[in-house]
Amino acid sequence: MKGRFSGFLLIACTLIVSSALSQNPEWINYTNGDQVTAVAEQDDYLWIGTFGGLVQLDKSTGTATFYNKANSGLPDNRITSIAIDDDDNVWIGTLGGGLAKFDGSNWSVYNRWNSELPNNHISSLATDDDDNVWAGTSDGGLVQFDGDNWSVYNTSNAELPSNRILSLAVDDDDNIWIGTSDGLAMFDGDNWSVYNTSNAELPGNRILSLAVDDDDNVWIGTSDGLAMFDGDNWITYNTSNSGLLGNTVSSLAIDSNGSVWVGTWDDGLTQFDGSTWLVYNTSNSELPDQWVESIAFDDNGNVWIGTWEDGVAQFDGSTWSVYDTSNSRLPNNRILSLAFDDNGNVWIGTEGGLAQFDGSTWFTYDTLNSGLPNNDVSALATDRNGNVWIGTWGGGLAMFDGSRWIVYDSSNSGLPGNAVSAIAIDGKGNVWIGTWDGLARFDGSDWSVYNTSNSGLPDQWVESIAFDANGNVWIGTWGGGLARFDGRNWTVYNRWNSGLPDQWIAAIAFDANGNVWIGTWGGGLAVYNQGGVVAVQQKAHTNSQSFPQQQNYSHPKSRNSDE
Repeated sequence: MKGRFSGFLLIACTLIVSSALSQNPEWINYTNGDQVTAVAEQDDYLWIGTFGGLVQLDKSTGTATFYNKANSGLPDNRITSIAIDDDDNVWIGTLGGGLAKFDGSNWSVYNRWNSELPNNHISSLATDDDDNVWAGTSDGGLVQFDGDNWSVYNTSNAELPSNRILSLAVDDDDNIWIGTSDGLAMFDGDNWSVYNTSNAELPGNRILSLAVDDDDNVWIGTSDGLAMFDGDNWITYNTSNSGLLGNTVSSLAIDSNGSVWVGTWDDGLTQFDGSTWLVYNTSNSELPDQWVESIAFDDNGNVWIGTWEDGVAQFDGSTWSVYDTSNSRLPNNRILSLAFDDNGNVWIGTEGGLAQFDGSTWFTYDTLNSGLPNNDVSALATDRNGNVWIGTWGGGLAMFDGSRWIVYDSSNSGLPGNAVSAIAIDGKGNVWIGTWDGLARFDGSDWSVYNTSNSGLPDQWVESIAFDANGNVWIGTWGGGLARFDGRNWTVYNRWNSGLPDQWIAAIAFDANGNVWIGTWGGGLAVYNQGGVVAVQQKAHTNSQSFPQQQNYSHPKSRNSDE
């Protein structure tokens, strides 16, 4: 099935970094594809789009080739969609850099400034038999590109039900099927047909995924179930009348035998051959995660399944091969934070509580058996007295000394917010706490609070904190870039005044040479050598209206289901 839009999944694509620090003082960007957004097959290769760049995977050898903004013409490391045309060109949609074409040697980039693209957020892609590329945008409508000319369709000039395009597919007659946030449309090049819950047997109007089978039936995945449309008749499948375990259908694909594979949000994978439903989930198979967001088939008939947080799996019908997943005796498989104390214990924060492991024995703490105020343990640190500081997502901050729990929240302390995203302890023993609502410093008695109104903090949401050898505190924010605070003065680094590849700073660390390593959510990894001037890698802008379009994409804790 060509032109399918793939949703989000996780995969670990590790880059080996060597000799980077021997270069001139500058920012150096690396990518780490922690969040994969699309999969497409091209002969012997799988193309994998991640939030850290593009990966070309040789299916027979497993060899991976990485493309990102630093080593290729890719305009943005956040890949949303991939399509292959009949000339074997790879088309790549990005979250903020527009559309790219790669012919194996050369890159062509199209964006809102050099083409008729309405915006740079490409949500879905498809190609037809005439080699037209169809691009769905976020809130900008549908775009057709024939290699020379652009046509833009939106609610003002077409019968498109919404300008937010979520999925695309092309049938054998080259009709374009468009899934939107407010219904389904079909465009034959001249005429539009619109289907929604009021005029068709669609189970829901949010069309998350589309696929066309060999009989030209259109399969429609919605947030409220699955439907099949043969051009005249509708058949609807949901948890009450089929083998589906969940009604939110996030991904669809049809194999060479005509079986429909259905991925759901948090309810596993289902295969339907027209009469029998087979369900795969974490309890009856080696599927690593219930949340299936991407499905693709290779030439050998193997199905590749991408999940939201536990990697990608390959299934040949009997054997599973799982990549980049981990299993442990933890209260929850989503690991949010880690810390080590002086006794060699590892403390693990999860979405289901806190675990302590001494190398042989596990101890688990949650709201039922301890003073933990919330089971979402999002941040951890240990001080020199052996106390464990625990940040939670909604319950504030807790301190545990091995027997006694003390809880600090916005009602009984100076903590500016109860969603704690980062904790670090400086050389003087002060506890620094990053929250959604600002930064706090606690010396054991007094609180100092920093926010955008009383300091140089560039954003209220503090996601990461670290200290350099000189005692400066480095603060990563969720959307405002990176800040350095020496106790009196603030210095802010962002994508416009430095080589920082992204505004969303997820992690900060220092190596033995004093280099600052910065992990971003969508722009990969950057390193700053403090011995020189920051090298600006992006063209400077003097007019604020000409700034690149900034994407306010969601944190994992507040993911927008439309994306």
